[in-house]
Amino acid sequence: MKKLASFIIVTGILMSLTGCGKGKADAVSAQSVRVEDIKNNVSGIEDIEFTGNIEDSQPYWNSSAVHSVARGEYGYYYVTFGSGGRKILSYMDDETCELIPLCNNAQCDHVNSDCPAVFSDYSEVVWYYKNHIYMIKFSSEGRAVLVQINSDGTDRKELFDIGSVPIDSADDYSLVFNNDCVYVYNRTGNCRLPETVQISIKRFSLDNKINEDIITSDEQSVLFNSVRAYGDKVFFTYSTTEFKKETKQNVMTGDGLYCYNESTGKTTKLIDKNISDYIIDTSDNIIYYYVINEGLYKYKIKDKEENLIYKAERNSTLCYISFDEDYIYLDNTRWCLFTRTADLTITLYVLDKDGNVINTMETRGSVFFGDDRYKLFEVGKKTEVKYASMHKLAYIKKSEINTADTWSESEWQK
Repeated sequence: MKKLASFIIVTGILMSLTGCGKGKADAVSAQSVRVEDIKNNVSGIEDIEFTGNIEDSQPYWNSSAVHSVARGEYGYYYVTFGSGGRKILSYMDDETCELIPLCNNAQCDHVNSDCPAVFSDYSEVVWYYKNHIYMIKFSSEGRAVLVQINSDGTDRKELFDIGSVPIDSADDYSLVFNNDCVYVYNRTGNCRLPETVQISIKRFSLDNKINEDIITSDEQSVLFNSVRAYGDKVFFTYSTTEFKKETKQNVMTGDGLYCYNESTGKTTKLIDKNISDYIIDTSDNIIYYYVINEGLYKYKIKDKEENLIYKAERNSTLCYISFDEDYIYLDNTRWCLFTRTADLTITLYVLDKDGNVINTMETRGSVFFGDDRYKLFEVGKKTEVKYASMHKLAYIKKSEINTADTWSESEWQK
């Protein structure tokens, strides 16, 4: 436990109470709109300025996967299941890549609720923002509550109610932190519900002075997805899904790329294409977006120049995207799950910024992508340790991503 202890001492010095700049009187309120009212009015992409800290919001994670991994100062937080439905919050540091329950008691068996690594009434999702961990707790009244936790796992502080616990899956809530606010949405929308239920992207300030919708939809079988923040801009996609009885397959149709401007409170539609996902290179002012059945497009914002740089193949008909300044990453997991055919292989594609395939890696679990240090996915098989039978993380160092042909597996501390 020496390594975890040293981590706690260092990060303890860095921790500070998060203030909320957006809670001030000069904050701009959202001009909440319905998708139905703006979806046919495409503004196009003008020059976009990205002001503010981009890295705090961690826009590189896979929006199609359950968010059970978050980047901390010196490693990764990871939530997995222990026995009895317990969630175990662990930490994988950059140096050893060993998984350690986030508990500083060497004698603890990480089973009882008084262990700081055990989260019984919580979802399997975790975020990290400005020296704090954030998780979602379920109240006895069936509500979802945002909880702020110190970076060493101590001092759980309930902030505010973010909504009801979804009936279909409690882990479908997704959060995006930006400028001391959090954007909240259900990444499956109302697609699994028999009746039409309004969906939205909500915005809360961390001091709970702001609670508002930035956009809503009353349509059926729709979802907001891929919500990412870049400076004072929050981007997202909007899609519909349909189950085809004749082929027994789910079909997803994208309805373009949208942008909410925190400085003006307005939401506009930028691109009207069948987009599954996107990512933004803020250094070079480039939007990369994936069009289902077509492939990866590169849009130079200042030059207003658009090119198809990677053509979709059978195995990559629908992909989700990540970016780390050097490479673009494509994940086809959702496509494989939608089609359910044996000829497809779940694959991580590594492309350069011109769309050339540098490497491909088969995966076996949830692909999380990752930052500029490691790429991660969850290993489906379990490993036995004294406190539970749990999943592991598989990883590749970013420095080896263009030549690697196998994944390394993290090990649980014995």
